[in-house]
Amino acid sequence: MSSASAAAAAKKGDSKPLLRGEHIPKKLWNGFDIKIKEVREAPADWTGLFIADIEPFKGSDGNTYEAWAINKTNAALLAGKFGDETDEWTKKVKLFVVQVRNPSEKNKVVPSLQVQE
Repeated sequence: MSSASAAAAAKKGDSKPLLRGEHIPKKLWNGFDIKIKEVREAPADWTGLFIADIEPFKGSDGNTYEAWAINKTNAALLAGKFGDETDEWTKKVKLFVVQVRNPSEKNKVVPSLQVQE
């Protein structure tokens, strides 16, 4: 499915726990793998473009995460690596943690996930 037509296939009411940079043990910040199982459009009120359903990932807080919000930067990186068809993004992907300013938290610097190029 193309990234543009992913909207038509969006799932409603699915609320899997989202993996975020703060959930990654520091020893893995330089790189770790996740397996994307499915990509769907994010809710309209989100800043992220897509939600990736992932194989369960145990976070540093002891919780298990089964989804990851894909922002514009990561969507462009995934499209550059695998093509515009989001169905082609369903594979093992290497992520790492970067420090970014979060405008919704008064530009507080927070850990964030980024696709490794």
